[in-house]
Amino acid sequence: MRHTRVLLVEMPRILCDIISSVVSHELDMEVVGCLGHRGAMGSEARDAEPDVVIVGLPDSELPDECLALLAILPHVRILGVVDGGQAFLDELRLHRTPLGDVSPESLVKAIRMAGWRRDAWGRDLPPEEQDLGRS
Repeated sequence: MRHTRVLLVEMPRILCDIISSVVSHELDMEVVGCLGHRGAMGSEARDAEPDVVIVGLPDSELPDECLALLAILPHVRILGVVDGGQAFLDELRLHRTPLGDVSPESLVKAIRMAGWRRDAWGRDLPPEEQDLGRS
């Protein structure tokens, strides 16, 4: 089974623990790291090879570090969790999907949505390969 690799960045420790717990209960997801600051996000993401980077944000604006990450790792999708409980999904094609209120269920759904559509090289998977559970 293919796992969606999740990197957590710049969020309160309790939020990191909550998201890690939610992800750990999903057989097709794994947390590959939790960074306290987004300054090292680029180098850490290269090493951890995430499919999804979840970033704690003070507002809905995507920080420059996230844009830089998308430039060096175009297949990565960024799930921004905003103070106040909202979330957004960003990707290189600069498409944002409003996700509404954050809950364990909506978080799992958003991570799946962010991770399943592309392979590690950033190529879209054909529909017949999306449900095969390939790693």
